[in-house]
Amino acid sequence: MKKTFKVSAIPDLPRVPGVYYYYDSSNNLLYIGKATSLKSRVSSYWQRPADNRIASMVTKIATIKIKVTDSALEALILEANEINRLQPPFNVRGKDSKTFAQIALTKEDFPRFIIVRPTQKTKFKIDRTFGPYVSAFAARRALKSLREIFKFNCRGKAGSGRSCLYRELGFCPGVCTGDITPSEYKKIINRVVQFLEGKKDRIIKTTKKLMTEAAKRKDYEKAAAYRDELFALTHIRDTAFMTDDATSLVESSLPARLEAYDISNLGNHAAVGSMIVLEHGRSNPAEYRMFKIRSVRKQNDIGMLREVLTRRLRHKEWPMPEFIFVDGGITQRQIAERVLKRFKLDIPVAGVSKGPKRKLAKIVASEKARKWLNDRRLTNQLMEPIARLARDEAHRFAINYHRKLRAQSIN
Repeated sequence: MKKTFKVSAIPDLPRVPGVYYYYDSSNNLLYIGKATSLKSRVSSYWQRPADNRIASMVTKIATIKIKVTDSALEALILEANEINRLQPPFNVRGKDSKTFAQIALTKEDFPRFIIVRPTQKTKFKIDRTFGPYVSAFAARRALKSLREIFKFNCRGKAGSGRSCLYRELGFCPGVCTGDITPSEYKKIINRVVQFLEGKKDRIIKTTKKLMTEAAKRKDYEKAAAYRDELFALTHIRDTAFMTDDATSLVESSLPARLEAYDISNLGNHAAVGSMIVLEHGRSNPAEYRMFKIRSVRKQNDIGMLREVLTRRLRHKEWPMPEFIFVDGGITQRQIAERVLKRFKLDIPVAGVSKGPKRKLAKIVASEKARKWLNDRRLTNQLMEPIARLARDEAHRFAINYHRKLRAQSIN
């Protein structure tokens, strides 16, 4: 049940987890967010400096509604479901991005929960999806918390007879070892699905009934398992997968997927190119890729950059970026733009060169790229640290791999 507050009543908000809804004076929904502390989170919009986009939204807020949850995990899941259902205009991360994260349930004898983006759905047989979630990181943390409650998923081959890592840790019910049938496993999955739908109370009621029935037939091992699940459901351990400050809305304006490229070489030897990925301003090392230069024999950073971008863009199964940074200035940027044009892709590109000090970054953007940033109110002040992070991370990744190749050649 939602409770309604005027802006003047923000000090009366409770310090508990939940979801908040911002409405304008005409009762139009503007934005939905989650919080570990509703009072602290909502207050931050008025107490802390904000960019133009946040400030614009805040001036429109007339009414705040809240829905209290028992845990931050449930707030995260409720937020995803509500954004999907209501499509608030300021929730651009969930509504507009083609690369937002979803939790998907696969169609298999032993179904798995995986993290996917819309562009990746065709790679899997998917039964249904949940979300959007504000980031793949948040979705992964949600699944990790749910695995501690329901003991699902398996990293091994079904019925292989060999325990997977999750089995050893107590998170797999025995899919890999053949200790559970598909029908028994799907009962567990159904409870996870209900939780992702926000039906925890129904799960608790069912689990209590199953525990009682197991005890009556003297299946004490099964009864104890249901007891442990019941305890976990009512004592959810919240982990640090939630951001409780106004910067989360700034992050939602940042590219859902930004790729940055750097070339590293020592003369004519062991030349490599790196690709790193930032999702809403946060690095995602799982998406990093390294390219050992093949076609360019002499020291030619421009030619190497052309090769790396060409090879990357041939991977149509990889999610496409919304924005690209290349290490360098106008020349490097123009090379990237030509490669993109050859692939008939309209992705804004900017070079990142050294500022007055190495610790600073100068963004060398074309008019198109600058317009893309301006349309999202991403000022130089906001983008400079992102550009610096992207440049330094790509350089670090390339250097590390470059050193590894050199060490192998010596040995």
